[in-house]
Amino acid sequence: MKLSYSKIRTYRTCQTEYWLSYILGIRRSEDEDRFRIGTNWHDLQAHVTPLPLNEQLAAAIETLDKAYNVEHIPEHLMEKFAVEYRKLLHSYLAWSEYWKEDNKRYGIYVLPEQRIEVKYPPALHLIGVVDLIPEDKKGKLWVREYKTTSEDIADGSDYWKNVQRDIQTPIYVILARAAGFDVQGVQYDVFRKPQIKPKKPVKKDLSGEGTQISYLGVTVTPDDFSAELETPVMFGIRLQQHIMEKPEYYFARKEIPCTQADIDRAWRTIQNTAKQIKYVMKNHLWVDDPQRCLEYGKCQYWSICSNNIDPEKELPIGFERK
Repeated sequence: MKLSYSKIRTYRTCQTEYWLSYILGIRRSEDEDRFRIGTNWHDLQAHVTPLPLNEQLAAAIETLDKAYNVEHIPEHLMEKFAVEYRKLLHSYLAWSEYWKEDNKRYGIYVLPEQRIEVKYPPALHLIGVVDLIPEDKKGKLWVREYKTTSEDIADGSDYWKNVQRDIQTPIYVILARAAGFDVQGVQYDVFRKPQIKPKKPVKKDLSGEGTQISYLGVTVTPDDFSAELETPVMFGIRLQQHIMEKPEYYFARKEIPCTQADIDRAWRTIQNTAKQIKYVMKNHLWVDDPQRCLEYGKCQYWSICSNNIDPEKELPIGFERK
């Protein structure tokens, strides 16, 4: 059996979600917002962050241009995705500026995007991908894991208490060491997703006229200007300045060390989860947990479960099998 952290987390969250996702291979035809934003933020970090600072803006734009290829976006979603594009771009630029000095403290090993596999007798395989390995000034190595969340990420918050209890840290340490890196633990770099949206510009924030219009001190072209509702470009300008006014609210970075006891605990969890999955699969005893369905927004399979649809016979519109 092959297990990853994502598979283990999904099974422990909801067995039915695991069955639908990993056994039946059912996916939404289009990514949900929360998954798309997280995926694209991760891609920015993996492909842009290792580059020299003076190359990052062009690389970030190139990365997002691929993710939001206008040829593949339906007309009714163009405006929404344009705003999302700007939200990611300007959040990343704010992130890069905020961590600029801290990032100089680290050397970065970039691992090729290939799956690492650790075998555990007799037939259990732990799989996963590790992108970046920062080395601090003391020569210690860490796995860097980028995360997005809507939760409070202040020091001492429940978010960090949960991170410390989770088995993600030892799993990533196991994988990194298998790839030849003697890491100490995981450095979590967390981005709290902004909730602000485009709004009507305030007159005091506007200056100039004709082709010389400025918004919040930044020049915008006539095509990117509107006095009624912020265009995506105007929104991005305001968002970046807003984030930089209180960056600690949106960005946090913390190193979580990993002990041998943590690794032993993780392996016990992995083995026990594998045994449970085998038993449930053999006897088709998948159990759902209705309390989880709406806990972090609607589960992606809500329309299947809430309508008692048999996914082995039919799928609602908007779903497909991979």
